[in-house]
Amino acid sequence: MDLLGKERDIRRELSDTLKLVKEEKNNDVRLALYNYIGNLYSGLSVIKGRCMYPNEKKIFGSLNDFQRFEKNIDFLYDKFNDSFIKNKNFHQDYFNDLLVNLERVFIQKVAGNEYSKENDYFGEKEFLTVFHDFCQSLGLEKEFEELINEKRIFKMRKGNDIDNYLGINLHNPITGKSSILVDKFDYDLDSMFTLAHEFGHYYDLAEFKGREKIADFISYTFESVYQEVVSRLFERLFLDFMTKQKIMPEKVVDKLIDSSIIKHDYLLSSYILSLLDDIFISKDRYLYLKSEEMAKLVGKYFECEDTIGVYIEGTSFDLMTDINYAYGDILSMFLKDEVLNEGFNGELMRKFENIRIQEFSPEFLINEELDSSRYTTLYERELQLIKK
Repeated sequence: MDLLGKERDIRRELSDTLKLVKEEKNNDVRLALYNYIGNLYSGLSVIKGRCMYPNEKKIFGSLNDFQRFEKNIDFLYDKFNDSFIKNKNFHQDYFNDLLVNLERVFIQKVAGNEYSKENDYFGEKEFLTVFHDFCQSLGLEKEFEELINEKRIFKMRKGNDIDNYLGINLHNPITGKSSILVDKFDYDLDSMFTLAHEFGHYYDLAEFKGREKIADFISYTFESVYQEVVSRLFERLFLDFMTKQKIMPEKVVDKLIDSSIIKHDYLLSSYILSLLDDIFISKDRYLYLKSEEMAKLVGKYFECEDTIGVYIEGTSFDLMTDINYAYGDILSMFLKDEVLNEGFNGELMRKFENIRIQEFSPEFLINEELDSSRYTTLYERELQLIKK
């Protein structure tokens, strides 16, 4: 059985969407479709291993429409940045408390581990069976079967000038359907882990379907800090499932170590960004600062400026990405046990779904007591698998 979609399927979707946007009159719908078209071209680029972007006229029809789209996107990004600045002191304190509490456990359990030599290749039939069983454990086997039957999983291959994606979810805001791209897809644990992450997006975004949901979709895509919560939740649920089923136990621990390191890095990056003066928290401004300049800006907050300088050297900071993944890691930890016990209809999940498209408010985290002490308890329990 060939479960993978073909390049021609993306091209067909792109052609259909280009036709659709030309007939569309609603500005919000056009903005969402323009963004989707850009994502489809990104998908084509990583599938082909080379840049596939056309000139703006092919997508937008006119320079004025392109400039209007860019202006709208900049406005949305500015709103995200303004919200971050407004709540910067909370972010700073919250990330600092988490890092201080986690540091001991992180160093003891995660840092310096050696990786196992266990084979992580399933083969096609076993791969499908295991992932189907994982989805079935969450009551989502129909969603997975739809993904397979409609061949909405694609293999990416990277070129030298292509962004370093591991996976991409391409969501059509009109049909509510998504396609999933997985880097160098093979029937191994790495591909399955990436598929679990993107399947989280697939599940999460299915709600945003049709014109009546466009405004919510735009808010969630460009303004929310919670875009990665459900995808990170599915990572955690997947590792929990593999652990309970005793499938590739040594390689599962390797993935747990890897994901813990990445999550720690996002927390630290987000904390560093929260230390910047307001003037630097604007779209892409901090990306152009040299490492030593960034170290000077935030070094005053650390006992040893050289230490933070070593971390910053070679690190790419992106406010939206870092904050989304940081809160994705945090909220997914709190949600995991509830989902395992109650499915996706638990109280915390319902509250999260109600606030995820709204402007960030510390009250949600405060009122639900989603603090560093509770997180650390869950964090220590999650790392018990790591024998060190």
